[in-house]
Amino acid sequence: MPYRGSQTSDQYVCCSAVLCRIACAARTPVGERFTSRSRPAQIRRTVDGCLRRLQDHWPVRAPTRNPDGKKARAIAQLGAEVVKADMADPRSLERALDGVHGVFSVQNHHLSGYEGEVRQGKQVAEVAKRVGASQLVYSGAGPGVKGSGVGSWETKLEVAAYITTLDLPATILHPTASWN
Repeated sequence: MPYRGSQTSDQYVCCSAVLCRIACAARTPVGERFTSRSRPAQIRRTVDGCLRRLQDHWPVRAPTRNPDGKKARAIAQLGAEVVKADMADPRSLERALDGVHGVFSVQNHHLSGYEGEVRQGKQVAEVAKRVGASQLVYSGAGPGVKGSGVGSWETKLEVAAYITTLDLPATILHPTASWN
């Protein structure tokens, strides 16, 4: 991403806290490693640090289905612009992504099922293209090859393959779990 000096004031990076966790993984101090079992205060410090790093260069917009929820208010207190959007509703996505420079996209099959995950992933990419986002970062999972037998890895590969058919600059990540 270009630095603040080369952007216009109405450009945002649209992301979720997941992006912050990924972006900070290599920079998290010893003793501050983030895992699914991390304590809320540790998570808040990690997200806070990542938002600050992002905001050194870009304002951050964080879409959520519930902008009045406790987690959304906490992200807003860290400096992100929290906006109402639902990945199942293209109009709300268009409003949320309007004017952004970049989009970070990750879906959760636990909330939407495997078919819903694919539908939502494709929809976010299509909307990012329609609103003129300059970059899409899509978070897949696993090794990035078919035949894993893990449903959510396979669905993310389907979304990633679809993204490559769009005329949209994209980065596709395939993070996986690791043991400490």
